[in-house]
Amino acid sequence: MRPGVRVAILLGGALALAACDHVDPVHPLDPASPGGRQATGTLRGVLVGPPDAPSDRFAAVEIHVRPARDAAAAITIATPDAGGAFTVGGLRPDSYVLSVAAPGLLSDPIALTLGPGEVIDLGAIALRRAEADRPARVAGTVLREDRVAGGHAGVVVSVEGGAATVSGDDGGFVLEVAAGARSLRFSAPGHGLETRDVVARADEVVTLDAPVVLVALPGRVAGRVTLRRFETPDRRAEVVVTLTEADDPDAPPRAAALDADGGFAFDDLRPGAWRVRATAPGYDAAARAVRVRADEAVDLGTLELPHASTGPDAVDLVGAVRLADNASPAGARVRVRISGTQVVFAELVADADGAFATPAAPDEAYDLLASLAGYAPLALGPLTYDPDQDRFEDGNGERPVLVLTPAP
Repeated sequence: MRPGVRVAILLGGALALAACDHVDPVHPLDPASPGGRQATGTLRGVLVGPPDAPSDRFAAVEIHVRPARDAAAAITIATPDAGGAFTVGGLRPDSYVLSVAAPGLLSDPIALTLGPGEVIDLGAIALRRAEADRPARVAGTVLREDRVAGGHAGVVVSVEGGAATVSGDDGGFVLEVAAGARSLRFSAPGHGLETRDVVARADEVVTLDAPVVLVALPGRVAGRVTLRRFETPDRRAEVVVTLTEADDPDAPPRAAALDADGGFAFDDLRPGAWRVRATAPGYDAAARAVRVRADEAVDLGTLELPHASTGPDAVDLVGAVRLADNASPAGARVRVRISGTQVVFAELVADADGAFATPAAPDEAYDLLASLAGYAPLALGPLTYDPDQDRFEDGNGERPVLVLTPAP
């Protein structure tokens, strides 16, 4: 029987009972008296809840006292006050089992024997969490595929309809969950969802046997290319935009052509550093470094290609106008056109010696049209640049010279 303080409640005549040889067989304190004539007893105690139990932990608690001899016997029910104290009175002398019924809380059953008129103080009765309600913990590591060491913070680890936590810089986490079979969810912006199933036991820590890796969703890079000079739809169509991985320059580049508005886009890019480069015949290249993050769309804005005639790689297109009658060619006009187009590249005027020159793009071909009042116009081309001779030449490999004859 649980240790406690037994208090004998002496009814009238108790002293006489102790002093006399004869006891009235119907005396309420005589165990030999018929059961219906014996004085009833009382049980007292105080429930003590677990430290983390809610403040109203005793609101739905019931004290059940059942005769030990008969599992089907009626149960006497009492409720504790807000502080956990309870009193169960009117109990006939018998052997009893006291138990506590509380949502999510348990106590060990208490077996006791109660005599006639006896009061038993059970003292403090400790309650503990029920097995299913006692928490377990799951620990592990979750990594973002696109992050380096120390950059894995902020991944949300959760249980559906339950608690959640976030990972630290190293990806480590500890999540308190209800005991039982649980499905953990791992989520972070820009990454695919991952799940792991675990079986957690109360008061235990379950450690995942391998890191959970969140796959980074692909990113996108887009932009627009314009030609600083001489832009036409046909010339813009010659623009090629390439994309290479900055960390793997030997990897084959990806290429994209421009749309009708000069736009380009690269999809399905893994997070990381990339380099965008735009090229076109007759133009200096434009390049841009960009870092793409998971599920991010990067707009590079406009990449403007300067014409090579204005850059450091420009070469001089040099030629001369001569007159068949040996008159002075001073003032002769020379129109320079980009071959294969109607684009006028330059309008030049020959000097007194008939010479003319203009900076040009080494990878472009040009046509010339010379004219002078009183003389028949003359066209020559295409002229291409010879890097060995460091000059533009006609189809015969000669420096361009246009000889004008008098008009008929």
